[in-house]
Amino acid sequence: MLCMFLGYLNTVRDGQEFCYTPLQTILLANDVGPANNELALLNSIIKKIMNKLSVPCCSEVQSTPIEASNHEDVYPNVNKDTFLKKNLLPLHSAWPLESPYEEGTFNVVIHLRRGKDIVRGDVNRWTPSDYYNDLIPKLLTSYPKALIHTVSWECPELSDFNSSRVIHHTCSEGDEITEHYNMLVHADMLFLCSSTFSSSAALFNKNMVLLDSSLMKLTGCPTDERWANNFTEESTKWEKH
Repeated sequence: MLCMFLGYLNTVRDGQEFCYTPLQTILLANDVGPANNELALLNSIIKKIMNKLSVPCCSEVQSTPIEASNHEDVYPNVNKDTFLKKNLLPLHSAWPLESPYEEGTFNVVIHLRRGKDIVRGDVNRWTPSDYYNDLIPKLLTSYPKALIHTVSWECPELSDFNSSRVIHHTCSEGDEITEHYNMLVHADMLFLCSSTFSSSAALFNKNMVLLDSSLMKLTGCPTDERWANNFTEESTKWEKH
């Protein structure tokens, strides 16, 4: 998903044409294997997005523009101009799923890197529990009416914050991948971690995306400098508590 839509943003930036190829598999990791129960749903979402963006499927065009699956150098080609507001706005309006949140609520969503495809210390991508055990109480105080959601593949292994405003969502307990992705897209405040999953959802989020650069250890994963700057600005509010 990330390569596909970064490829789109890069070609818009460069004034080139673009076509897409549907996802062939949802591969969580080589040692876990595919998880394709939602493949058809994800492809239908992608098709709706691309239709709104007037981007054709590569199988439907006679002359092949830049194809996402062939855009192997997509990460090095990303620069700050890739994330210009005028390029991101069409993505924001093209997301087809409705918000999962009740109207009038403020939802902070934290993506935690958890799952069987990594272990603690694996390329430093396991987000430390201590970090969030310190952060979440500050968020509860700084945003007294907000709901704090954590989204992860497996148990987040966090402290008991003794608050009904902290809600954990895990795929191992029945949540679907698309449900989590939609939560990230519609979050009023989205915290990225070292993951292409939340990084790609962030492209569709029109509210606030925050990134602590010290957590992003995914080599070559493109990030918008404004997200890191936003994090620094917002974190000054939390440190008062």
